[in-house]
Amino acid sequence: MAEVTGDAVETVQRVAWPGPELPAIVARWLANYEPDVVFIRIPAFWICYESVPLRLERRLGWLGRWPSRLGLKIGGNEAFASSRVGKASRKFLLRTVGGDTYFTPAQVADCIEAVLRAVLEKESVVAAVRGPGHSINSPGTARGLARAVRRSEDLDRLLTDVCHRLHVAYASARNIGHDSSLLLADELHDGPEGQRLYGEVEGALIARAWLETTRSELKRD
Repeated sequence: MAEVTGDAVETVQRVAWPGPELPAIVARWLANYEPDVVFIRIPAFWICYESVPLRLERRLGWLGRWPSRLGLKIGGNEAFASSRVGKASRKFLLRTVGGDTYFTPAQVADCIEAVLRAVLEKESVVAAVRGPGHSINSPGTARGLARAVRRSEDLDRLLTDVCHRLHVAYASARNIGHDSSLLLADELHDGPEGQRLYGEVEGALIARAWLETTRSELKRD
């Protein structure tokens, strides 16, 4: 962006969760930070990662809360999650107990559409969305990968439609040459090279959105 505009660029990063309260939260961020550009990165985690604790809590109700919280605490330990025992335990439980994803593609698409509508109420703000990247294969099976790929494809299609209708710049990140060799030891998160690949897509997308908006404003003037 600095290269495209010739000006220094300040970035404020916020962590988002696509629940029903997110559009209102984003509206508050817009008022607080007054950004020129709002860029939304869609993590595949939201729709691909299958969680055993989440399944226990959803299916067992209050009976599942204690094992769910324990599982989240253990799984949230980075050293354990990256160890052979941690990865083997996760895959074994997913292949036996099974897991649930936090959101469906339709839920995420609906939430992002509501967020974008909140952003677009500020006519001076440029919006851009990067779709889901590599499909997280949390159980480490062929069927698990197929499920993840299908969810990513569905969300990519839904977001493409949302952004087309709202005239928002969109870029898919599903086919950028990313593979499992670029993941960290936990086999879930991106390493430096994977982040670089996504960063190239994101930088080009934001620059394109900015230039297209600037040109449109010049034509109107």
